[in-house]
Amino acid sequence: MTTPDDLRAAARRARAEATELRTLAAGLDHSHVHELTRLGGDSTWVGPSASLFQAAVDRGRQEIGWAAADLRRAGTLLDQEASDLDRAAARAALAAAV
Repeated sequence: MTTPDDLRAAARRARAEATELRTLAAGLDHSHVHELTRLGGDSTWVGPSASLFQAAVDRGRQEIGWAAADLRRAGTLLDQEASDLDRAAARAALAAAV
């Protein structure tokens, strides 16, 4: 049987994972790939290569943004799971005290 301490430990792990996911998302937000648009424009390249590169960078930036948002959503879900585990631990502790 799962004890209140086990549930609290699981809640701590879930919160730690949520924090790690948010840290990863912040890293994506500050990725150097966001500088590529500025560095790879028409002043750097001439011709269709510049436009193709810009389009590829824009797609990549969009996908990175989606990945960061997904990481944040997963972090929120883990925080909710941790809260559920804390409530379950409190219920289990009350039940054991009776």
